[in-house]
Amino acid sequence: MVIKNSVDEKTKNITTFYESSNILMSYLEVDEMNMYLIFRNGLKYKYTNFLMDDYVKLLTSSSTGKTFNEMKEKYKDRTTKIGKEENIQQLLMEYENIKKGE
Repeated sequence: MVIKNSVDEKTKNITTFYESSNILMSYLEVDEMNMYLIFRNGLKYKYTNFLMDDYVKLLTSSSTGKTFNEMKEKYKDRTTKIGKEENIQQLLMEYENIKKGE
C-alpha cells in the first residue's frame, strides 16, 4: 500500500514509498520506463521496460509484495541486481517521518 507518492515536476519521474514488510520504495524513470525497487534490507533492483500498467497495479494494490511477486516472472530477463542502496539509512528515516506525518 502506498504511503507517499511524488512526481518530479521537471522529469516526471515517480518516487513512491510503500507500507510493506519487504518493499521500502520504488522509483520510476518515466522517459526510459526503468523501475528501481528498494527493499527494506537495502537491496536495490532495476527493472527495464517496466510497463505503466504494472506500475499502476503496484500503486493501487493493498498488498504491494504479493502484487510484485505475481509480476516478478514477467521481468526476470529485464532485472538487474544493483546491490545495496547507499542511502538506505536516510531512506528509512524518511519513511519513518512519513509514517509520523511529518
